[in-house]
Amino acid sequence: MPERQRRATVSIGFPVAAEQVWAALTDFPRMHGWFVGVRQVRIVEGGAPRVGAHRSVRFLGGHRATELITWWEPPNLAVRGATGVARSDSRGGVQGSFRLRLRDGTRLAASTDIDVAVRGTPLRSRVHWQIAYQPRYGVYGQALGWALATPLLRSAVGVSLRRLRRRLRRGGRRAQPVAAV
Repeated sequence: MPERQRRATVSIGFPVAAEQVWAALTDFPRMHGWFVGVRQVRIVEGGAPRVGAHRSVRFLGGHRATELITWWEPPNLAVRGATGVARSDSRGGVQGSFRLRLRDGTRLAASTDIDVAVRGTPLRSRVHWQIAYQPRYGVYGQALGWALATPLLRSAVGVSLRRLRRRLRRGGRRAQPVAAV
């Protein structure tokens, strides 16, 4: 039986501007305050967050993972193209996205990609977070991914994004936008 990639996807609306959501999502040193199970996140190689930079994630319980940023398009770059003309998604709102590829730190997945996209208007936005992973261990890994890992990943991301939404709605500490490099 050929191994298939599994996906866990969560899409959640926010009552704040896309730029504000982007700033909070990419404020990696503060991610532990809203993402379930995360103790510390930092850029360890490559300076500022950008394509080619490595992000280190330390989880509760001591587990560590390293991720490579393979796509980085902040809302300010997504809105203004090379010509300086505003660009937007089909609904007229700003958009920004980033992609991470897990480099090491997992025993259960042969490969993992995390895609995060933010779209919105000045008054509200939506985050679309997708984790695509290739389970190890053949048929058993596929069964584990289908029955256990995918629902757990979806739940953890959903709880985390709702925590972030509450924090932003309350007007909690606003993260500073991360500039593109």
